[in-house]
Amino acid sequence: MSKIRIVSLWILTIVVVFGSALASSWQFERHYDRAEKSRQTNQVLSRTTLTNLTPSDLIEYWQPVSFEGRFLAETKLIRNRPLEGRNGFWVIDTLETTNGHRLAVLVGWISSEGSATEYVRPPVFKNQSNNVTGIARAFELKKFADDLPTDQLLTFDATSLSSDFDYFVQVEMISPELNKQIAFVPVPRFSQGPHFFYAIQWIIFGLIAIAGTIYLTKTESSNVKT
Repeated sequence: MSKIRIVSLWILTIVVVFGSALASSWQFERHYDRAEKSRQTNQVLSRTTLTNLTPSDLIEYWQPVSFEGRFLAETKLIRNRPLEGRNGFWVIDTLETTNGHRLAVLVGWISSEGSATEYVRPPVFKNQSNNVTGIARAFELKKFADDLPTDQLLTFDATSLSSDFDYFVQVEMISPELNKQIAFVPVPRFSQGPHFFYAIQWIIFGLIAIAGTIYLTKTESSNVKT
């Protein structure tokens, strides 16, 4: 290996190591950001349940809340929501609270049995007063599709149901029971994610590049001398 090729190899190695260092730093930043967000969210999830809220009350997303009222039979289905390896729908409806406010609620989940274009009848709820306990969550960004069957949506956004609140409630418990066919949607678990390990992998990759270049340089230098 000529000196020019050795120099070129080291220049390439420096570029690779520099890139690995940048990638590792970026992954470390994502790790710390994700860890802090997870800590804050889990802290909110552990707070005392708030009751009898009104639309003017300011709360943080993921705050445990409780409402009492009647569902208005405005049920819709949010498609492409897998659960435990099975495809299915989120079931959503409007709860009219005891103080007359409309609240968008993620009631639960049902499985998808037919084809993607087939109409699925939303579950029927009993006409009764219910106590709903759950988590306040941010509405999703709206996505459009022109070929959706009746009563089906792609996202649970702010226009999915008429609501007086700027959040929807993901149900964890309903009393009395609404419909035995509906399963509750598990509250998402928040963790630090894999970014720390990705950062370490980039560091290892840079070290391997340096070690490999040193080995090749020594090997070729010995060959040139002999």
